[in-house]
Amino acid sequence: EIELSGGASFIGCIYAPTSNVKNSGGCTIYGAIVCGKAVDSGGAAVHFDIDLLKISPNFGTYKITHWQEIKS
Repeated sequence: EIELSGGASFIGCIYAPTSNVKNSGGCTIYGAIVCGKAVDSGGAAVHFDIDLLKISPNFGTYKITHWQEIKS
């Protein structure tokens, strides 16, 4: 399990396809997440870098196929 909280900022990509990622307490992620389950709460935010769609990372059988923005 990966937990990000307390107003922290993370820049990068998290690759943990079988893990849970908890993002809370005002934490902001800039990049991308590949995980089993993601939970965002408490003012958490994820900013997907669309330039990541231009590269071909070797994530095994995982590949970014589309992005959907969900607005609250």
